[in-house]
Amino acid sequence: MCDPVSASLAIASGITNYEAQKSAYNAQKSANARNRKAARGNYLQDVASLQQEAQEKATSYAREQARLRIERRNKMAEAFNSGATNWAKVSQDVTLDANNAFVDNMATFESDQNAIFRKSKEAYGAFESVWISQPTPTRPNLVGIALSSAATGLSIHAGMK
Repeated sequence: MCDPVSASLAIASGITNYEAQKSAYNAQKSANARNRKAARGNYLQDVASLQQEAQEKATSYAREQARLRIERRNKMAEAFNSGATNWAKVSQDVTLDANNAFVDNMATFESDQNAIFRKSKEAYGAFESVWISQPTPTRPNLVGIALSSAATGLSIHAGMK
């Protein structure tokens, strides 16, 4: 037999349990939002620093290319001014050395750009892992409370017969 007092306590307990679940759901949802916002901020900060690094590398590359061109022109002018008789041979030697320097500079620049690209992929991977690893909160529903209240009501009704 179920008396009205214990039925009221069962219903109140169900409502309290629902409120606790709702509170935990909202807390987890807020924590997920904070973590995702922080991850987004960190990712954007990483991207900005990588863009700045890429710009610095590009500027350095352009300066080095210009320096190498000037150096090549100076070597050729020096060779021609020193009275070199075989201009084609001098030009070929200076240009060969300069081309090697240009290729080395290009290889360094490309490896720097590849490293920056890898870092950007790693930054996105870190962002994505934080985003995906967030626990999914379970939303409480009122159906459980309704069912337990109905069952309690039925048992009270059956007990009054």
